[in-house]
Order: sequence, then C-alpha cells, then structure tokens
Amino acid sequence: MGVRSVVLLAGRRGSGWRVKRAMLGAAVLAAAGCLSVAVAAPASAAASTIAVGSYPDAVAIDPATGNVYVANYFSAYADGTVSVISEATSMVTGTITAGHGAWADAVDPAAGNLYVANDYDDTVSVIKAAPVTTATTTSLSASPDPSAAGQRVTYTATVSPAPDGGTVAFTDGGTAITDCSSVPLTSGSAACAVTYTATGSHSITASYSGDASFSPSTSALGQSVANCGSSLSGCNLSGGDLAGANLSGANLTGANLTGADLSGANLTGADLAGANLTGANLKDPDLTNANLTRAILTGANLKNATLTGVTWANTVCPDGTNSINDGGTCAGHI
Repeated sequence: MGVRSVVLLAGRRGSGWRVKRAMLGAAVLAAAGCLSVAVAAPASAAASTIAVGSYPDAVAIDPATGNVYVANYFSAYADGTVSVISEATSMVTGTITAGHGAWADAVDPAAGNLYVANDYDDTVSVIKAAPVTTATTTSLSASPDPSAAGQRVTYTATVSPAPDGGTVAFTDGGTAITDCSSVPLTSGSAACAVTYTATGSHSITASYSGDASFSPSTSALGQSVANCGSSLSGCNLSGGDLAGANLSGANLTGANLTGADLSGANLTGADLAGANLTGANLKDPDLTNANLTRAILTGANLKNATLTGVTWANTVCPDGTNSINDGGTCAGHI
C-alpha cells in the first residue's frame, strides 16, 4: 500500500476535540501503513484556499491519480462527504457521499480504493478512487478539400494536448471508414486515407478514444467530392460542404458555389472571378487578397469575413447592389 504524508494544522475553528480526533484518526491510519503523519503549527498565510464540505477533518492523497481526498465530517446525524480535489488544478472536481461522521480517510493506490472511517456509523466506506484526466480537443482537416472522384483524400485528426495513448475512429455519416476505425495516435495525430469513386458530400467525424490520463473528444467536417478534374475552375460545387476548407490560392474562377458552406474557410488569395456565390455561407472566412471580380454574392452571408485587400470589380454585393455603384467595394453592403 502506498504511503503519503499528511500535515495536520492545528486550526482555531471550533473546539479542540475536532483537531484531536483528526490527529488520532491519522495516527491509526499511519499505524496501519496507509500514511505518515506530521504536525505543524499554522502557517502565517495560506498559499490558496479551496472551499470543500462542512467540517473537513482529514486529507488523503492518491499519487496514482493525482487526486486529493478531503473527509468532511458534517454532523453525527447526516452523511458526511469526501471532496475530490485535483492536485494539478487545485479545484474540487467532485463530491462523494460517505457515512455519518466521516473523519479520516486513506488511499490504497495499488487497489485504487479510498477508505473513509465514519465515526458515528462505526463503518468504513470503501470507494473506488476516480482518475483525473486531462481534457482534450480534437481538430480535423482534409486534403484536398474539395476533391475529385478518384482522388485520394487524407483526413488528419490532431488531439491537443498530445496524449500518451489512445486511438482515433474515423466515420463517414456514422459508419466506420474501412481501415480507419481504430488508428493509433503518433505525436498527437492520426490519419485516414480514402479514395472516393463517385461525386457527392460526406460527413466525416474523428473521435479520440481517450486513455487513463486524457479524456475523449471529437471533431467533424464535411467533404465534397465533385466532378472537377484537376482544377476547380468552373467546377460545380453547388451546396457543397466546404466549411473550414483550405482553399488558399485556389483557382475557383467561374465556379458554381451557390448555397455552398464556406464558413471558416481559408480563401486567402483565391481567384473567385465570375464565381456564383448566391446564398453561400461565407461566415468567418479569410478572404484576404481574394479576387471577387464579377462574382455574384447575392444573399451570401459574409458575417465576420476578413476582407482585407479584396478586389471588387463589377461584383454583385450580398444586398443585391453592385460594387460599381458602391464606390468600388461591397464593404458596407454585406
């Protein structure tokens, strides 16, 4: 059984019997090999204060999970509690109900158990110690996006912070992608390659499994497969899901993008001359230095779009006006 030290501070709250009781309980646990005890005088000032339950009487630390367990006595006539604190964040992550008069606790890291002595119940609560996991976020990208039929597409999931284990499952519309149902992480990333034989739209999700130290997370994106050949010029991408796509410098001249979802897309330096973007979702994209000469933006949503250096020339603005009549720009007519 692992041994951790607990320091009991002789505080002044309430009568002295509570401190004596906590010290006696800790001594009993120490004799059993659960922990070692040291007694210290009150510090001049606390480094920080964490609010727990009523009448906290004892502390136990689990080195295996990084949890700190505080036994809260509460009263002789109601269940006591155990406050669970993360050593990493110094925040209470949960509360566990124990018996009447919870006044001492100890952890067995090998078994993963927390033992709480309940004074008025004459019982010991045996509780499975919960691990502390680090929250993760998963991002998902596709290259190329959009793609052409017969073209190889690689989906890359990146988990942050980089976990030390776990796998990523890639699904298309909820169905596992062949050979991509359990891809191990390498330096926080996992990849899945697919070749689509037909045009259409795909809803891709990457789900990180989590492990003993890191929590699960997911991310999703849309993939459009169009009959465009090697160039996107003049391509019919009407209604395509291109949210978050990296189209920096892309040649989209004359492309049909009516009703397409381009939210958050990277369109820096893209050539959209003559493109039909009627009703397209262009919320939050980066259009820095993009060419929108003769583009049709009627009813398009350009909320929060970055428009620095955009070329406006005979462009139909989202409100139906023309940049020629709007001072050579659609700014203010979004």
